[in-house]
Amino acid sequence: MDLPWRHHGTEMSIAEVDQLDQRIDCPPCRKYSRAVQARTRAIIKTLEMDDLDAEMDKERLAQIMVNEGLAHSNAEGFIKNYLGWSKGKCLMAFGLTHSWQHVGEMEVIASLLGVEFG
Repeated sequence: MDLPWRHHGTEMSIAEVDQLDQRIDCPPCRKYSRAVQARTRAIIKTLEMDDLDAEMDKERLAQIMVNEGLAHSNAEGFIKNYLGWSKGKCLMAFGLTHSWQHVGEMEVIASLLGVEFG
């Protein structure tokens, strides 16, 4: 996707968003989205329903947010936000629905600007 970072994007500055807009390569972004969907489906097949009820623990969240670089800034805020989430909720939110939320946002912005989106 030609990105210099891996993080979530929350709390990016206007300059960082402009930089992203200038360099992002959309076809690999779509390919990445499809890969996330496929991996999510593969993981789901290996899970038992009880696995999905377990809550995320602080150490695992810290690994994802800090060590793996998901949080752009304020990693503690992210960790605090997701404490108490079940693994099932995380799987649904991030693996299956998150990217579609952004598509809806893009459609709204495009309509406000009078740009055809599709």
